[in-house]
Amino acid sequence: MAKTDSLYKYTRLEYINSTLNNGIFASNIGALNDPYEINEIDNADEYKVVCLSRSRNKKLMWSHYADGHRGCSIKISVPEDYGKNTCPLRRVNYSGNFLSTKKLRTSNVFESLYTKDKKWDYELEVRAVYCESNKDLSCWKKYRNNIFLRANVTQIDFGCFSHFDPHYLDALICIRDYNTNHRKYKMSNTKYEFKIDKDFDYIKEISRIINEEN
Repeated sequence: MAKTDSLYKYTRLEYINSTLNNGIFASNIGALNDPYEINEIDNADEYKVVCLSRSRNKKLMWSHYADGHRGCSIKISVPEDYGKNTCPLRRVNYSGNFLSTKKLRTSNVFESLYTKDKKWDYELEVRAVYCESNKDLSCWKKYRNNIFLRANVTQIDFGCFSHFDPHYLDALICIRDYNTNHRKYKMSNTKYEFKIDKDFDYIKEISRIINEEN
């Protein structure tokens, strides 16, 4: 596994504050968007998963996971033990072979959650799987009955439509308060692509929104 991987979480703006304070939220596996991944898994409520991507700026990821470009992409630092058995973050294995999860032993269920149908390989996914009966709290944080993957946020990129999101101002204030590296994408006028808006200034944006509200 490449230590040079960069890791990104595509998500909604409303989750920026929680991510900066607690880490990356781990979802119940029932929230996974491919029903084959959880089909017939016993004790599914014991497992949670964090889904990241190695892709920095992919149209489908922005559309599917960042609220239609109204959200953000959160970059986290790669753990020192990435690629080793001690790190829960691993590249997803994409396979064209059907994997039946029926009556798998706990260890095999855990491994199966790092495998997806190869039709999803455009996501370049990296996952961390949490199991209640086999957890390492040096990697995970429990807060208000939720589970988070401990993570160091190094940059937040705003989607090209993020200024339409009702949480936009709160997200900008988080950037200011945490002094977080940040960028904003915009649509190209000449190609089907998104590029960095070099004129973006979050301080001016905060002032503009507050002035408009007053």
